[in-house]
Amino acid sequence: MNDDIFIGIDIEEISRCEKIAESRVFSESEKKLFEGKGQNRLQTVAANFCAKEAVLKALGKERENCSLPSLDLLTSIEVLREVSGRPYINLCNELKEYKDKYSFDISLTHTKTTAAAVVLARKKKNTLKDERIYPLTLIRPRQQNSHKGTFGSVELFCGSRKMTGAAVLCAKAALRSGVGLVYMPLPYAVRKIIQHHLCEPVFNKAKNPTAIVVGCGLTVRRAKILKKLKKMNLPIVVDADAVTYLSRHMNILEQGGNEKLVLTPHPLEFARLLSGGTKGDISTFVPKTEEDRKSTARDFAVKYGLTLVLKGHRTIVATKDGETYVNSTGNSGLAKGGSGDVLAGLLGGLLAQGYSAHDAAILAVWLHGKASENIGLSQSAVLPSDICVEIGNMINDEWSRS
Repeated sequence: MNDDIFIGIDIEEISRCEKIAESRVFSESEKKLFEGKGQNRLQTVAANFCAKEAVLKALGKERENCSLPSLDLLTSIEVLREVSGRPYINLCNELKEYKDKYSFDISLTHTKTTAAAVVLARKKKNTLKDERIYPLTLIRPRQQNSHKGTFGSVELFCGSRKMTGAAVLCAKAALRSGVGLVYMPLPYAVRKIIQHHLCEPVFNKAKNPTAIVVGCGLTVRRAKILKKLKKMNLPIVVDADAVTYLSRHMNILEQGGNEKLVLTPHPLEFARLLSGGTKGDISTFVPKTEEDRKSTARDFAVKYGLTLVLKGHRTIVATKDGETYVNSTGNSGLAKGGSGDVLAGLLGGLLAQGYSAHDAAILAVWLHGKASENIGLSQSAVLPSDICVEIGNMINDEWSRS
């Protein structure tokens, strides 16, 4: 066995688990899961208990170094389910520190009388040896024998009469990413304004886009198009008003099939997602989400099987596989309306060119932040449109070296 992989196995008789079903061994989230299992309730209880024991066995020496009793350790392990039904491990309380050290693969099974679990605990390796250099290695060389179709097309569902600037900035950033074509299907009243600022996009609906951006300045009412777009099975950047719409219709995420979604909320929008569209003042949710941004982002991404870009100071990228990346670039020059639209457009442009959600998110976030640092202006004077230009310069410099 690899020195960085540890295995734990446990098997239990289901009849012995009746007494512990309501005990503090299980979290409220787990008990809620049991309630929805109907006739398979006890089997699920037993399988979860096996998984907790298997995790402790897999952690091995780490467990030996902990002086806490086994019961306290068991309560620090949650065995939850993704929207798809796939089980995953969430370490909390006394074992929370091991979240960043290990990732877990888990398999559960049961018969009428017994349940069993197998857990593989993998030590995480720090692949980002130098965060100042690593993201740049993701930039692909530009093929010289190419045409506009070589580099994909992104369709932007962005902008409204009062928020035309959001669409303009999103489009500019997408164009600077190197994408071949940018499509902008817009109402006439919005289009005639935006056409005064942009001549490069195609102001029509795309026939075969390779990625989509939805939400920048769109209005929440028009963001309902997200339901239809998701069925196209394309990479989709969900930003701004589309995030708010999603928070009010979480069933869209709960249906599964979210692998190609990249959500880009700021802290307040993320609080809306976590509150599930709760009416009233949700500002109280923000401090809770900011207490442990990394873990909260990771848990959300894993639960719904998507990529999450949680914006803010040290923006976090969290993937459906539980990987997290804390961005090291950026400054207060990004604290202006329109900066998020630039990020969404850049991210959409990279996805359209065939970058994976993982690579596109890391690269876009890093370039976005680094551009704000490179601009030779005071942080208070930097404009989002300046960032678009600098992003293009940075990508060009890397292409020149490759």
